[in-house]
Amino acid sequence: MSFEIKYENKNKRDEFDSVLAQFSEDVQERAIKHLSETPHSARKIGQIRKYNLPNAHRIVYTIPKVAKDAQRIVNIVGAGNHAYYLRLLKKYA
Repeated sequence: MSFEIKYENKNKRDEFDSVLAQFSEDVQERAIKHLSETPHSARKIGQIRKYNLPNAHRIVYTIPKVAKDAQRIVNIVGAGNHAYYLRLLKKYA
């Protein structure tokens, strides 16, 4: 699967790329499929809001701060595919 990720916050690029590098493409695909098919109210990895942009999805991940393993907020624009986050990838690893 090929995809492009555009970062709204440029200094998150290296951090997020290193997260993605930990997982195989089939894990990434399952995570994307999950994001595409799961109803909004059933998502368990924080709040995900999608906004329609030309040929892209803007996805904002907010992991609740009460979680011990809470991650910082990461804003990502994924062109042509859904973006995804470390906790979701771990779930499917």
